[in-house]
Amino acid sequence: MNVTEITVHASRTLPHPVEQFANIRPSVTLKADLSDGDDTAECVKQLQRNAELLVEEHAVLLRSSLQERDVMEREANEITSLSDNIHRQTQRLEELKERRDERQAPAWLEWGNTSEDDQKGEQL
Repeated sequence: MNVTEITVHASRTLPHPVEQFANIRPSVTLKADLSDGDDTAECVKQLQRNAELLVEEHAVLLRSSLQERDVMEREANEITSLSDNIHRQTQRLEELKERRDERQAPAWLEWGNTSEDDQKGEQL
């Protein structure tokens, strides 16, 4: 029998780095054409090693990408929350200023009041 083509597959099932009760499964399938005189067993071993290395590299990159995406999503949510808080606090500040401006302070609280009682108090 003359083998002219080989196909190998490699995959890993790993726990998801962020989600609970979830897995990631990086996988790869490699195909190679053999030439006359190639050692089929050696070619299979080499191609399988290559596939395994690719899966491991992909798993590392996938995990770090998922972790980075999670950090970015949490930070985006925090930015939104902080922005909403600033907006609400700014609105509340404006409401309080408006209410303050609408109220008229009693005469005895106004600055520069020159009533006789105040003048007596200053002399003491």
